[in-house]
Amino acid sequence: MAMGHDGPPAYETAWTLQDVLNMELAAASMVIINTLTECSDDKIAWYYNSRTAAPTASPTIAPTTAAPSTAAPTIAPTTDGPAQGPTTTTSGFAARGRSLLGDDGSGRFGSQQVISTLANGAEGVYATDLDGDGDMDVLSASNFDDKIAWYANDGSGGFGSQLVITTLAKYARSVYAADVDGDGDMDVLSASFEDDKIAWYANDGSGGFGSQQLVISTVANNPLSVFVADVDGDGDMDLLSASFVDDKIAWYANDGSGGFGSQQLVISTLADNARSVYAADMDGDGDMDVLSASAWDDKIACQQVISTLADGAVSVHAADMDGDGDKDVLSASVGDDKIACQQVISTLADGARSVHAADMDGDGDMDVLSASMDDAKIAWYLGWRHPLRGRPINLRFPGVLR
Repeated sequence: MAMGHDGPPAYETAWTLQDVLNMELAAASMVIINTLTECSDDKIAWYYNSRTAAPTASPTIAPTTAAPSTAAPTIAPTTDGPAQGPTTTTSGFAARGRSLLGDDGSGRFGSQQVISTLANGAEGVYATDLDGDGDMDVLSASNFDDKIAWYANDGSGGFGSQLVITTLAKYARSVYAADVDGDGDMDVLSASFEDDKIAWYANDGSGGFGSQQLVISTVANNPLSVFVADVDGDGDMDLLSASFVDDKIAWYANDGSGGFGSQQLVISTLADNARSVYAADMDGDGDMDVLSASAWDDKIACQQVISTLADGAVSVHAADMDGDGDKDVLSASVGDDKIACQQVISTLADGARSVHAADMDGDGDMDVLSASMDDAKIAWYLGWRHPLRGRPINLRFPGVLR
């Protein structure tokens, strides 16, 4: 069953910030860029991170599309600690409405740099080198025009006109990139909500995609998220999807040349209103485990349930947050405005939509980013290290980046 444009899933709105993506511009300065999508103004934008310039007031960041979620190794359930007061501190996590960064401007973001306003109903964004020139280009998925498009980076953060890959992704929701056919360049994948379609588009090596949409599956009922990982350990990139009507987390085996056959390999149908899928080696055994976030059962799962305390779970991500060498799980939940990683990081993300982790300030530890839709906020939370042990022990909130 496919739903029309007037029937988006629960906890969604077409007029809010959607995806946050951390990326590096492969130029001399290797600055960090963040891209933003907001359905109400059809805008794709990025924000310059200056590691030397003076900080700007009210910097801005963006959400991740890189998709989260479902089934894999055994992880002990976590209990989210209670938020304490307006600054939301919980067992070593703190959220503060001011910057805690040094005077060198690391992790500070400048004004919004608009890439395009032609993404009608922008939903998803991703960054990768599509044309093989060594810098990071930008991809977008927009639902009102059914469009997957990309924007070429000139090497200094300037972007050309919108280059349309397809307008056949009906109510496009998610976009991702990986070398699907093993020819050394980055191909593009999409999930579209209205036609139940998971598809990919072959790159000719210079950012040309032709007119062919290569359909992987149409049996994911209203897919919201796609992710790529080597699930079966054969050296090629397989595809994962999360679809909300059939509560399904599934994967599709790649034959090494971009052929996926007709078989959808179901991981779980117990993710009630599946919203996000992600893959990482969670148990250190060398293979890829799958995580999911599902909204109606408040569940973060990875083979076993990790938590059911994420009220309206919509996003999941994994990164080594505490520097101990293994992957920790982060979640965003819209019902309780919560960003969490075993313990609560913040409950100030009003209508939390997306969570991501990256080293935003270049200090060697992982910081947390969030996108929340009811306050139209992009924010990040600073990880800092114990002065003697040198390991990350806390997350602090430097401020809103939007």
